[in-house]
Amino acid sequence: MNVIIVDDEVNSTDLLKIMLGKHCPEAKIIGTYNDSREGKAAIEKDFLEGKPNLLFLDIEMPHLNGFELLDMLETTYFEVIFITAYNHYAIKAFKYNAIDYLLKPFSATDLKDSYRRAEERLLHSGSFHKLKNILLNSIDIKEKPGALKKIAITTSEGIEFIKLDQVIRCEASQNYCKLIIAKQRSILVSKNIGEIEDSLPEDLFLRVHKSHIVNVNYIIRYLKSEGGSLLMEDGEEVAISRLKKEDILKRLFGGA
Repeated sequence: MNVIIVDDEVNSTDLLKIMLGKHCPEAKIIGTYNDSREGKAAIEKDFLEGKPNLLFLDIEMPHLNGFELLDMLETTYFEVIFITAYNHYAIKAFKYNAIDYLLKPFSATDLKDSYRRAEERLLHSGSFHKLKNILLNSIDIKEKPGALKKIAITTSEGIEFIKLDQVIRCEASQNYCKLIIAKQRSILVSKNIGEIEDSLPEDLFLRVHKSHIVNVNYIIRYLKSEGGSLLMEDGEEVAISRLKKEDILKRLFGGA
């Protein structure tokens, strides 16, 4: 993410830059401002490096406080994390839809958690999904006869397009879903397994358990022990739901 820091305290600015560099190395700091007026002007101008996605903003500053700065902007297309030494502004800060309110001095864990939350909100914003759809529509899935479609996976780094014939199986992980991919790769996706299931073609993928979806082309064998399970090419043994067992066997083997 492109980051701007606006804080009248030079020491605080320098410390935040060091902490971001160490604990959020993917953050690209495109501007630091100790004068809130300069920070406002910077936010409003066109950046050669790209518009800021995330603003770290102090509250009590000369000339313009943090709230006044935001009020004077025509649009706020970025996420805001307030950083301040005063705790009595918290309620007002969240009225500005801030992603977080960090009380100085804050820990590295607090910073990392706030940064990840900003990242998640940006990834799931409407503009990001619009971009995702544009990219999906740009993929020529008919480049070769019989070519399989791809699935678009949102990650912390952007959008990754994965060929469906490379997905071995999907495994639920609380509110997330882990995709196990060929060549010993896996991706954790911030969608539940039901949402992933809706994105997958039924002729290739089979929901065998409330926590598991498998690619039928990667099944090695059916194991009858302990209610039934499937041995997959990645070496994992996936349990079959008792309620779905009969339908699954009919689908896979015409009955067993």
